[in-house]
Parts: sequence; structure tokens; C-alpha cells
Amino acid sequence: MYIALYWGSVKMSIEELVAAVQTGDQSLMEELWGAVVNLVKWKAKRVMTSLELLSDSKRVEFEDLVQSGYFALVAALETYKAECGAFSSWLMYHLQTAFADTAGYRTKQGRIENKADSLDRPLGNDDDSQLMGDFVPDHTAAAAIENIEEQEYQEQLHEALEAALEAIPEK
Repeated sequence: MYIALYWGSVKMSIEELVAAVQTGDQSLMEELWGAVVNLVKWKAKRVMTSLELLSDSKRVEFEDLVQSGYFALVAALETYKAECGAFSSWLMYHLQTAFADTAGYRTKQGRIENKADSLDRPLGNDDDSQLMGDFVPDHTAAAAIENIEEQEYQEQLHEALEAALEAIPEK
């Protein structure tokens, strides 16, 4: 899949925009964000859906995830090298990490153990308050969702690659 922006009469791919921003042309940062914002929103919607399946209440707002997606873009820009492959794949890793931090769950690589006195301890003073254990993330459920998301992402990449190969002339 070739995503391009028209800058004047010049067509720029995401990788070209990334290279320009990395070499100091910060004026293109807004255009780069515009090129990846739909990917960020798509991933944020998937995370929101996953979080809704895990609990009765939302722990994070959609706009908070999109905002953390911008910071993930900045982090990805700092470490991306063209020889690593497509920037969008590099960005997806940073999005996953940023969304995990924003939503309060951790990936396998960054789990933090919860060392509370008792998970049965109420958080409030009244009898109807929730227990501390109600807020401990279910790591197996989060891992299962991550696996499903990764599998779907790989399938979409495969489909995009097949479509791109079919579009190439036989010559």
C-alpha cells in the first residue's frame, strides 16, 4: 500500500516525509501526522473495543489514545531507520506501547507486578465500594487480544502486499 501526500506538485510517501522530518524539516511534521492519523485512530478504536470487552467501564477516552498516538509518532521518528522496513510497521510497535501505557495495561515485555497488601481490600469507605482486585488487569485476556490484533494486522499486511503485487505489470 502506497500512501502519498501531495506537497505542491511533489508526491511524498510516508517514508519520504519521515526522512525529511528526521533531517530537520519540522514544517512537514503536520503533514506526516495527517498521513498517519487514520492508522492511529484505527488502532485506537481497536484498543477501545478490547478494553470494553475486558471491563464494564471505559478506563480511557478515545481522544486520550489518539493524543498518545501523536507521542508514539514522535518516539517512532526518533528511532526509525529506513533499512528497518516500512515506517507504519515501526509506528505500530510504538502505538501498541503508548496505548498500553495510556490505558493502564502492560504488554508481555513491560508488565509490572502488582504488590498490594490484599486484593480483597475495599477502595472506598462504604460497603458498596469496589475491591482493589477489581482493577488488576487480566494479563491472559490482554495477551489473547494482542495476539488476535497481531494476527489481523498480519493478514491485512498480506492482503495489501498481494494487492500491490497484482498491480505490478508483468514486465
